[in-house]
Amino acid sequence: MDWTTPIELIWSNSQSQKSRENQSRVSVTIQASSCNNLADLNGDGVKTDNSALTPRNTPENTASLGVTHTVPFGEGSLQSNVTYRYRSSMEGDAQNKVLGFQSSITNLNANVSYTFGADQEFKLSAYGNNITDEREHIWRVISPLVAYKQWNEGTTYGVQFDYKF
Repeated sequence: MDWTTPIELIWSNSQSQKSRENQSRVSVTIQASSCNNLADLNGDGVKTDNSALTPRNTPENTASLGVTHTVPFGEGSLQSNVTYRYRSSMEGDAQNKVLGFQSSITNLNANVSYTFGADQEFKLSAYGNNITDEREHIWRVISPLVAYKQWNEGTTYGVQFDYKF
């Protein structure tokens, strides 16, 4: 299937938008054609029909939400932050190998910090990452040498002290 669509661009070289005397019109035609879905995905030199495959790293749905709140507190400021992320399942391998499939995942992170000092140079933080302890693997391929899964980090909590100079 081929399709063509014309697009009209208007370029203005005048100093005044009210004056249309110095405007030029340029017509551009964009043409696209369907591709044949043939490719050599495994490096054997044979092109195969890949139209039934799902493109890798293309989840159908993703969503994220972050909220940060800062209030004055004593000689400094208190800041809290919460982030949430969702990603639906997706293929992680171009050939849709089973090992490359990644299930959907949700992730929740939280952080509370207190910034203080004469120039707000000190910051004390407490954080929790991946609080929901959702684990996922990331399919890695270093072709033709190796293919492996790398797991994300589980729930982590910590305290951090920063000094800005």
